[in-house]
Amino acid sequence: MSIGFSRRHRRRRGLAALLSAAALVAASVVATAGPAQAADESITVNFSAGSGSPTYRASGWIYGMTENGANPPDHFFTDVKYRYMRAGGAQLDGPGGWVSGKYDRRWNATRAQLLRTRSLGGEFVLLVHDLWGADGYAISRFPGDNGNWTDYDNFLTRLINDVRATGVPVQWDL
Repeated sequence: MSIGFSRRHRRRRGLAALLSAAALVAASVVATAGPAQAADESITVNFSAGSGSPTYRASGWIYGMTENGANPPDHFFTDVKYRYMRAGGAQLDGPGGWVSGKYDRRWNATRAQLLRTRSLGGEFVLLVHDLWGADGYAISRFPGDNGNWTDYDNFLTRLINDVRATGVPVQWDL
């Protein structure tokens, strides 16, 4: 009698487990079967209503000048109350930058753009990775490879000295 009871009990538990699993699968299928519905909302913009003067807080460019910093003409900057330029000589030489032994061209372009930005009343955001050479090309090394920071330290020392020599403050984008 105890053997028969044990077999029936195991069968019932197995059947219960199977039914529970089937119920979970069925519930998940039912729950995910319907398409998601977006909330019924809309936004209206009334261009005839004034809401104050523009503040020009983000008026600026990334890579917005020629290599020598001479173009575009000033009015393209002053007309929008230009405030920022982000650059670092990206894409000059390919590959280029410190890591490729071609730092000078990128620095000279960056310096020209930095000085022009300041003459227009803007702040310059220096893209350090561009001067290093990490701007879209495969490069041979990265700062700190194999725990050796000497090359990167030399790069930063040179870059900091070059920026100081301009006499112009920059924002550093690391």
